[in-house]
Amino acid sequence: MAKREGRERWNHLNALPIKQIHDRWISQYAGHAINIIDRLKSDLQG
Repeated sequence: MAKREGRERWNHLNALPIKQIHDRWISQYAGHAINIIDRLKSDLQG
């Protein structure tokens, strides 16, 4: 959605579809990646 005010154009983003994509496709992999990074951090510190 865009709104014009004189020479300016204001664009607005509906973030809900992006969040739905994240929740459905990305979140399961993000949790796994966080676990791997946590384990790596523990191994490097210990």
